[in-house]
Amino acid sequence: MQTINHSPAYKDLMRPGAFIGAVLEASGIKNALIIFHGIAGCNIEAVHFRSDNIPGGNYVPIVPTGLNEQDCIRGGYEKLLRTLRDTINKRPPEIAFILTSDATSIAGDDIHTAARTVQAETGVRIIALDTPGFLGGITKGTDLILSELPMPKSSLNLVAPYLMGSKNWKNDAEEIKRLLNAAGVQGNINLSGEELPELEKKTEISHGKFPLPIGVANTERFLMSFVNDKERVRGVLAEDIKFLKKQLKYNYNFSWMTTLMYQKRCGILGQAKFSASLAGCLLWEFGIIPGVIGIIAETGRAIDQSLELLEDIKDQAGFKVLVNPSYFEYGNAIKEANVDFSIGSIQDKPLSYGYKIPHLSLCGFYFYNQYNFIPWPIAGVRGVLGLLSELSGVMEEAFYSRYIK
Repeated sequence: MQTINHSPAYKDLMRPGAFIGAVLEASGIKNALIIFHGIAGCNIEAVHFRSDNIPGGNYVPIVPTGLNEQDCIRGGYEKLLRTLRDTINKRPPEIAFILTSDATSIAGDDIHTAARTVQAETGVRIIALDTPGFLGGITKGTDLILSELPMPKSSLNLVAPYLMGSKNWKNDAEEIKRLLNAAGVQGNINLSGEELPELEKKTEISHGKFPLPIGVANTERFLMSFVNDKERVRGVLAEDIKFLKKQLKYNYNFSWMTTLMYQKRCGILGQAKFSASLAGCLLWEFGIIPGVIGIIAETGRAIDQSLELLEDIKDQAGFKVLVNPSYFEYGNAIKEANVDFSIGSIQDKPLSYGYKIPHLSLCGFYFYNQYNFIPWPIAGVRGVLGLLSELSGVMEEAFYSRYIK
């Protein structure tokens, strides 16, 4: 296993800023309201990122204050006050957030005074947070929101599950909760491994070295990280494995496709623990060899946990690990490794196609191109069927691409 840390001065990875993390986290709170104090472009970005990530169908309005260039110079405080009052009086939420983007953060509008003023008038709790993109990434924005709120009273909480990096995180999170509940697990669980320092000052969070439950082997190890009882864990998974076998036992497409997959080489680029966990699943359960693994993370802990997970497969496959690589660096690496296909997100799809390498968008953040209408996970044992369906599509593309190069 060769590990390469990103070294060039330029950074071309698509890295959403703090206000995206804040918007995604605040959007998961029922009966909330988000007042977005920023210019139109940043507001559109926030709405787009949230567009396919509405947990459980719960819609939280994102209302812009309508700032223009002149407001960024002279101040947009009055527009913020007017937007707050009009929106809350029209339909009072249980809680409201004021979030800023880069321009308004630099301009320095007094969002905290606006929050106190309208909260006193309406009785609605208003949390004002400075969340410009230059403050940090999505993890930073998530941490800011969570640190202002009490943890839910339920016995099991997944902390910011969208940070784990799956494009299908809503359905994956529900499947992970189902598995954990069946195993009797309680507590606050951070799936991504990213550090949330402000929240961690307030509450204990499990952010152990477990893999994400992608595939049968990872799912067993994931549950064993919380329940030190192999028989109980296997009992939880037994019905899912039985269902899996029933679906595939006499399926000729399955036997043909898994034969086609065997010994194919792939590149992976995604959030750190997602990439590492997926690499293990591909190798152990599909016979697909990861040649290049790009891991993206905001904090050192997520990187360290991912590298430790990859130790499990380093003697079974020769691969290169790129830590926070540029797209240019990753593109050159998958070309040199002569992979059969790559797995990433929509942002690196054109890069892969530029090298004439078939691509599967399986991770990352999406908007206007996420078609996960069927509530089926790619996590857990049952998720093997969803993952197999996704992989089969890119394997078919790889098969025919031989004739069009």
